Amino acid sequence: GVRLTGFPLPGAYTLTTTKNLIRNCGTGVNVQLFGQGNVNYTSRDNLIEECTTGIRCLFGSNGTPALQFVMSSQRDRILACDTGIDLAGGAPGSIELVSDMVCRSTTVGVSLVTSSVTTLRSTTIADCNLGLYVTGTLAAGSALDHLVFGANGTDAFVSPGTAISYSC
Repeated sequence: GVRLTGFPLPGAYTLTTTKNLIRNCGTGVNVQLFGQGNVNYTSRDNLIEECTTGIRCLFGSNGTPALQFVMSSQRDRILACDTGIDLAGGAPGSIELVSDMVCRSTTVGVSLVTSSVTTLRSTTIADCNLGLYVTGTLAAGSALDHLVFGANGTDAFVSPGTAISYSC
């Protein structure tokens, strides 16, 4: 699929993927960054299907100044992947998933293993073995709200104290 990996140096970097069809890949969109700089990744209106992992984003920092990142997925459709969305890391920054559909994942729809500020909003997670998996404590300012869960084996497996609001 699409791959952006490496150790960026100080500076500003932007990647946007829009209106792509990504099918039958190991990883549909793979963003793995460990370094410095300001990185902004936006995924918008993509159809990602039948991949091992639909979207995987791993962020970390090993330098001074630390990596700053913004990862945004808007209106993406992630269908029939083993894992729909896998987000992990602890660099300063934010993760935003808004108005996505994650359906028919055989392991987990959305996995959040991050200490970054995370927003998961207005997203449908359906027909997955495990809909939403959250481990650890999300950063202050995080929000999981307006979610629709349907026909999952288990809708949500989250750490104690993780709030999911205005959802069904």
